[in-house]
Amino acid sequence: MRGSVGFRSIRNHHRIVRVILLGGVFLGLVVIAAIMYARSIKGGFFYVSTNPPALTQGHMSIAEHSTFDSPVRELFARATVDGGGISYVDIPFDEILEAEGQYKKDDQLFLAYRFFITNDGRETLTVDYDMRLTQVTDAMDQYIRILVIEDGVTKRMYQKPDQLDQDGHMPQYEQPMEASDFLASNLVFRETFEGFRPGEVKSFVVILWVEAQDPDLGDWSEEGDIIARMSFDIRDQTQTRGLERTLMNQATEPLWMPYDSRCVIDFHITHQEESSA
Repeated sequence: MRGSVGFRSIRNHHRIVRVILLGGVFLGLVVIAAIMYARSIKGGFFYVSTNPPALTQGHMSIAEHSTFDSPVRELFARATVDGGGISYVDIPFDEILEAEGQYKKDDQLFLAYRFFITNDGRETLTVDYDMRLTQVTDAMDQYIRILVIEDGVTKRMYQKPDQLDQDGHMPQYEQPMEASDFLASNLVFRETFEGFRPGEVKSFVVILWVEAQDPDLGDWSEEGDIIARMSFDIRDQTQTRGLERTLMNQATEPLWMPYDSRCVIDFHITHQEESSA
């Protein structure tokens, strides 16, 4: 009798162990599924909230207006452009630098957007920022130009690397500045600014246009679509960064980001055939 009782006790113990193991496996699958879903809807990153001390010590916000009446962490700008494009010399830089938010005209031939970023935390920050192409259709990246103006002074222009023509020559452009090549097929640039003090504000202007002088424009369909994402990240914001690096090792993109350490702006430009109207 005692033997049978002991056998049932062991069998019950094994059942409990199996239930615990199966529950752990199920929970792990749920976590993995949640991370993958978050990556798909948040542009490749799983955002996690950090504790209040981290929020108050290292924190950034962005806004369309220098007064920061409505500070946010995500902004979006979109424009549709017609026809055969424009060139650098056609862009009204003075007007764009006086505007706040998206610059708009009736005959819109480019996407221009001015925004502001502020350190509204308690620590002086080092900020890494970059731009990546998250969507490209009909090879529009072959003839797009992207110009970034930092604090109204520093200008940097970017393009996909040109190719030699049939005679072995590189294209020549009539413009006052040269463009830097994209760092990779979908990575436009990567930069850093340091000593970003509490209360300090920086301004950025981003301009995207179809370059009329680019020979690739004639090789591809005059219709296309690009979404470029510009991201600002506080370097070494929280312990989450260290854990993420440990888990992902040398992955090109992090698995997750602390929500209060990142600001993003999406630029969506569509190129279509010139309307007949």
